[in-house]
Amino acid sequence: MATVGKPCKVWSATRTVRKSTIARDLQDLMKRGKTKLSFSDTEEVKIVLEDDGTEVDEDDYFQLLPSNTIFILLGKNEHWKPANAGSNVNNQSLDEVDFKHSTEVDGNSVDSRLVDVTTDRKSVV
Repeated sequence: MATVGKPCKVWSATRTVRKSTIARDLQDLMKRGKTKLSFSDTEEVKIVLEDDGTEVDEDDYFQLLPSNTIFILLGKNEHWKPANAGSNVNNQSLDEVDFKHSTEVDGNSVDSRLVDVTTDRKSVV
């Protein structure tokens, strides 16, 4: 009996087009993804994981991924971006702090407490 494959989700780089398919292997996913997302058969594409942008370029790795993994199919000039890339708040790293607004807690500014925490963290490391 032939292997049916595993269910996968294939999304466009902008995450506006979302399709489902069943793929036997990485090449099959690439072929089906191109068709579903309207890429030409000859167009170069990359397949990356939706959650962190890791490129999936080996079938052995593809086979280890769970069913219903979300992949993004990227065209030649497309790049993976985090899902919240349009948001200024969620796109900041945890080390970035906006010191324009100071809030007081127990008579101490939050700004000074953040500086103390950063200093303490560096001395521990």
